Amino acid sequence: MRSHLNRRLGLVGLAGIVLVAFGFTAGLALAVPPAVPPSLAKDRNESSKFVLVRHELKDSQDVQLNVKTGSQALLSVPGSGMVTALNCSMGQQLNAWESNISIDGGPVLNLSTSTPLWRDLRIGDAGADVEAIQTELRRLGYSVTADGVLGESTIRIVNERLEELGATATDPTLLSRSRIMWLPAPSVIAASCAAALGAPIAAGQPVADLQPPVTAVAVVNMPMDLLPGNRVVAIDDVRFVVDEAGQISSGDDLVRFASLPVYLASNGPAAGVGASSTNGVSGSPTALPGGMSAQLELAEAIEAWAVPPGSLYSIRGNRACVSENGRGVKVTVAGSELGKSYVTFELPRQAPASVDVEPAQKLTC
Repeated sequence: MRSHLNRRLGLVGLAGIVLVAFGFTAGLALAVPPAVPPSLAKDRNESSKFVLVRHELKDSQDVQLNVKTGSQALLSVPGSGMVTALNCSMGQQLNAWESNISIDGGPVLNLSTSTPLWRDLRIGDAGADVEAIQTELRRLGYSVTADGVLGESTIRIVNERLEELGATATDPTLLSRSRIMWLPAPSVIAASCAAALGAPIAAGQPVADLQPPVTAVAVVNMPMDLLPGNRVVAIDDVRFVVDEAGQISSGDDLVRFASLPVYLASNGPAAGVGASSTNGVSGSPTALPGGMSAQLELAEAIEAWAVPPGSLYSIRGNRACVSENGRGVKVTVAGSELGKSYVTFELPRQAPASVDVEPAQKLTC
């Protein structure tokens, strides 16, 4: 009996020892931190250098453009007859010193003058209309005197241009009103075309409704944190030079802007532009609601290098330093994105091959 009891007590003791040993092992497992997975462990051989890569930096920023337009107008023929040639379509640019319509086999010359031609002119005639034609010829590059008195050279220049376009038997003493179609600007955009090839047309009858001219385009709320340099706005890969205030100032660029497909799609005939008016002019200068989206960027990209943000030190505004093998180098911070800072060096050839990822403490430059 006693032997049986001793065996039971021995088994109980052994179980206790096993439980104590298990508890000690479990406690030890909790006390010792688990091993770091190899994928998360820091590579002791990881380089402390960051190799620089050159970038073309445009400093591009999303902006909105405010677009202002002038009054709508009609383009009318000066003479009557049958339309024997026609070159007009919605959104087409019509230019001075070119022809888009022929009547009775003779081309009609587009001419942009401050005063429309309202009469036939002969040598010796004088007036504001004569001076306006002479001024326009000077704009086109011809050497004439804008004195308001019609001379032989003015008639000859206009008639020679008509002959280049296909006219025949021009009178060397006459500048015929029926062969001159007045444009309100050197270049205009047709919102719709009213004439038809092979159809009769009467003097004063419209050839086209003109899209209201774009008179001003400017960036809304010009960004203040821009890199120095000339700027352009880019729309669908078309670029327009802007001044320091963000305005497109070139008349030719305003015409190009008005002919952009994205502009015509949102502000052309489908949006109500091109409706005829009884007096040839309708509406008043307006600004388009909502404006247009564009990219404001440097006209010429600058050379920049991407560095880790942590490699910059002694940061003061857009000035900072990077370290090359413990030697401080001054840089200008040009921008940042996706965990990278873009910097420029005073001279691009001074750019080091790499920078220290973690600059030394109290390093100067």
